Amino acid sequence: MSSRPRATLPLPGVRWRGLTVQLFVTVVLPLTGLLIAVAVGAAYLHQRAMRDLVGERDHRAAVFLARALEEQLEHRGMGVQQVRQLLALGASPAQALRTAAYLRTDLDVGLAVLDAHGQPIAATPADDALWRALLVPPVPQPQAASPEVRFSTPRRTPDDQTAVLVVAPRLDAQGWVVGAFRPQTLAHDTLQGAFEPQGQVHISLLSAQGQPLFTTIPHASGWEPVLQAARQRDDGVVYTRGEDGEHVLAFRTVQPVGWLLVVEENWAQAANPWLHTTQLAPLLLVPILLLALVALWFGARQVVEPLQHLEAQAAALAWGRYDALDEPVTGIEEIQRLQRTLRHMARKVQRAQQALHNYIGVITQAQEEERRRLARELHDETLQALIALQQRVLLLRQHLHGDPDAQRALNELQSLIERTMRELRRTTHNLRPLYLEDLGLVPALETLAREIQNRHPDLQVEVLVQGPVARLEPEQELALYRIAQEALQNIVRHAQATWAQVRLVFGPRQVRLEVQDNGRGFRVPESPAEFAPQGHYGLLGMYERAELIGARLTLHSEPGQGTRVVLTLPRPSPDDRATP
Repeated sequence: MSSRPRATLPLPGVRWRGLTVQLFVTVVLPLTGLLIAVAVGAAYLHQRAMRDLVGERDHRAAVFLARALEEQLEHRGMGVQQVRQLLALGASPAQALRTAAYLRTDLDVGLAVLDAHGQPIAATPADDALWRALLVPPVPQPQAASPEVRFSTPRRTPDDQTAVLVVAPRLDAQGWVVGAFRPQTLAHDTLQGAFEPQGQVHISLLSAQGQPLFTTIPHASGWEPVLQAARQRDDGVVYTRGEDGEHVLAFRTVQPVGWLLVVEENWAQAANPWLHTTQLAPLLLVPILLLALVALWFGARQVVEPLQHLEAQAAALAWGRYDALDEPVTGIEEIQRLQRTLRHMARKVQRAQQALHNYIGVITQAQEEERRRLARELHDETLQALIALQQRVLLLRQHLHGDPDAQRALNELQSLIERTMRELRRTTHNLRPLYLEDLGLVPALETLAREIQNRHPDLQVEVLVQGPVARLEPEQELALYRIAQEALQNIVRHAQATWAQVRLVFGPRQVRLEVQDNGRGFRVPESPAEFAPQGHYGLLGMYERAELIGARLTLHSEPGQGTRVVLTLPRPSPDDRATP
C-alpha cells in the first residue's frame, strides 16, 4: 500500500483531485473574478469618462457664458462712448444725458458727466449721495483724450448694493463720462435660462478679488481652488470634494474686468440614475459568488467529504480490511445508501475471499508438502546416487592411475559430480529450509542473507533483530521466511540496489518483518487486484501468504526512492493463549 500523501484544498475535507472542485477553482472562480474585475474596472473607467465629459461640458458652458458677459460689458462701454460723442458734437452735458436716456436699461444705476476735478456736472439720477458713494475712490485724472473704456472695481451704493463704473475720458480731456450698473442684474439677465432653475448646475460670478458678485449656490463657499487655478490660467476645470461627492468647477475669466465665471456641478448626479444602476449590475455577481462558495462548502461537507471517506474505506477494503466500511459516513442519504450497499457487497466478498484463502491455504500447504517430498527424494536418492557415483570414480582412478588420459577424464567427471552435488544441495535447501525447521526463523534469515550476498557480491545484505526472540507457529515462520525470500529475490532481479536490510522486530503484541533496499523503486498499484495484470506475481504471492497467517502486508515505494516491504503479524497475549 503506497504512503503517498494526497493534495488537499484549504477547505475541510475537500481534495484537489475532485472534479467539481477543480472546475470551480480553475474555471468558475477565475472567470468570476475576472468578470468582477472587468465590471469594476469598466465602472471606474466609465466614471472617469463621465467626470471628464461633465467637466468638458461645463467648461464649454463657462466659456460661452463668459463671452456673453463680455458682449454685455462691451455694449455698456459703447453706450458711454456714445455720450462722449454727443459731448464732442457740442451737446451740453444735460442734453447728452437726455438723448442717451435709452441707456438706462443697461446702466441701471446711473449715468453722469464729470468735470476735470471729478465732480458731476450732470447726472441721472440727480442723487448727490449716490454719486459721492460711487466716486470714492475718485476716477483718475485724464492725461489725454483716449477711446479706451475702463471698468472699476465693485463699489457699494448707499442702499448697500454693488455697482461697477464704466469710465470713458471725454474727447476734449475736460472730464469723464461715467456709467454705473449692477453686476448682479447683468449676470442674472445674461445667465438666466442657461441651465434649469432646479437643476444641479450652479453659476457664480466672482470679482477679481474673489468677492461673489452673483451666485445660484445657497451659502456658497469653497472657491479657493478655483481662484488659485485662475491665477495661473484664464480658463480650466478644477475638481473638488464636497459633502455630497466630487464637484466639477469650470471657470473662465471675463475680460476686461477680470471677473471669474464659475460653473459648478456634482458630476455624479449629472448622469441618468439608471446608468448608475447598470454600472452596479455586474457587482451582483459578488453575492452570486458568495452563494456559490456556500454551495461549494455545503457540497464539500455533505457530498465530497463523505465520498472521500467512502473512497478511503473502499481502498482499505481492496487491501483486505473488511471492517473499514463499518464506520458510518455522513452526508446525503444517497451516499449512506451507497455505503450500506458496499458493506453488503463487502460481506459477500469477504466470504468468497475466505473460501478462496482456504483453497489457497490448502494449495500452499500441498505445495510445501510437495517441496518437502521432493527435497527428501533429492536428498535421499539423487544425492546419495551422486555420492555413490563419486566413490566409484575414486575407485576407478586408483585402477587407472597409470593412464594420463583416463585420469584427466576422471578429474573432469569428479568436478562435474561435485558441482552437481552443490547445486542439488542448494536446490534442496530452497525447497526445504532445514535451518528454519531446526533452528528457527532468525538463523534461517541470516543464512539466506549470507547465501544471497555470496552469490551477489555487489549487494550488501544485513539482518537486524530487535526484541526478545521467540519461536512462532511453523506455518507463520515459513510464511515470513518465504516473504523475505521473495522480497530479496525481487531486489536481486529488479531493484539494482547496493544495500538491503532485513529487520525482524519481536514485540509484545506483534512481530514485524521489514525488507528495505536503496534501489530504483517503483509505483505501487492502488490495490492487490492490480498485482497480476501488471505482472507483479511475486507481490501477489507475498500478499496471499500474509493473508493466510492473518498478517498485514504494506508496500512503500516511489520511483528512485527505494522500496520497503512491511509485514505486521499480530501475536496473542499470554492471557489469550491461556484461554481455552
